[in-house]
Amino acid sequence: MEEVTPDINTLKREEDVPLSVLVSIIHRSHSVYVKNRIKNDNISFGQFSFLIYLNDKEDISQNDLVNNFKMTDGVVTRALQKLEKNNYITRSIDSTNQRKKRIKITPEGRALAEKLRKIEDSWEKEVWKFLNTNELEEFKETLQTASLISLKEEKNI
Repeated sequence: MEEVTPDINTLKREEDVPLSVLVSIIHRSHSVYVKNRIKNDNISFGQFSFLIYLNDKEDISQNDLVNNFKMTDGVVTRALQKLEKNNYITRSIDSTNQRKKRIKITPEGRALAEKLRKIEDSWEKEVWKFLNTNELEEFKETLQTASLISLKEEKNI
């Protein structure tokens, strides 16, 4: 089956393309880009962001991940179980709170996370190259604000 490449000029001309469609296109293309580059690394697209995030933290709780990623405990637990099974992280019971699990990245996880960070940086650099540094920072702030408002609206449903 022949792959169909969307006509970028058609998207530019369409004035009534909903923002949700544009966000979906970006998310989907990011997913394809990442999946093509991690297919031999024994990690899924769903675990990708967790490992990058954990590489930037020394010691974090599972609940911190739930709060920071705005995902359910079940989704986070499944991703962490797979990362732990592949020896990319360790999970342990918090010494001060038996209900809390502490997450630490292993040396194998750190090495993979550094590769993943390069993949992520490469994608961002290519996709957002038409923005200067200030515009990119403003855009990120706008997306963060929209994300927070979107999460608020989700709770109101």
